[in-house]
Amino acid sequence: MGNKTAADPSFIDFDVGTARDADRQPHEAKGASAHCILRTTTTPGHPGRYLMMLEQTTGLGRTTVERLLNSEFATIASDRGDNFISPATGRPVSVRPVAHMSGHKSNQMEEALRTGTFAPIELIDSTPDHTFDEPGVFRPKRRMLRVELVAPPGERRAALEVLSARAREAGYQRMRINWRPAGATRNSDSEIDTDLDDIGEAMFTKRELIHVEAGMSECSHTLRGDFITAMAERFS
Repeated sequence: MGNKTAADPSFIDFDVGTARDADRQPHEAKGASAHCILRTTTTPGHPGRYLMMLEQTTGLGRTTVERLLNSEFATIASDRGDNFISPATGRPVSVRPVAHMSGHKSNQMEEALRTGTFAPIELIDSTPDHTFDEPGVFRPKRRMLRVELVAPPGERRAALEVLSARAREAGYQRMRINWRPAGATRNSDSEIDTDLDDIGEAMFTKRELIHVEAGMSECSHTLRGDFITAMAERFS
């Protein structure tokens, strides 16, 4: 993956006190690797969910990785001609895997479900609303509904699953959850698709630190054996 807006690298000589810039060539970009190991069998009890281990690269946002994976999944599915027959029309409909990653916030949200506090939850519907009876100078962009979570800690996840299902039935596509882990001073928030099978899908991602003898370069074409071994041992 390349970042076209990243600054050109500079190398500093501490003994001499000088800096040397390495100019990039035309069409070059600063590259970074985010290696991924994907289990090809589904997680027991969760059809459609596959365990994936992803190397995080400093400065490379999760949204970039997610966009890249979904683009590759779409290309692969298109090349293979993956589809299913729609029961409603009898016509083939294209399908592809979609990667959802929530990263470190999922750990915090899991903790907040047990001991933290929640602000009102926002349900979001961004579909065009053609029933708005005001003059044409107005164009509705979305509707929102704020819901307060009053379930005790042990029942919060189940309550969120019920809310997600009801929101989906009412036409809301997204659910924004604001929470604060116990002892924290700032709120965190995440937006979750209401068409997920269960709220646990959004909290499945975990962030762990893996130790190897030598760090990996910013950009590499292969995943070293010791890194694979360390990941396998940590998650086996």
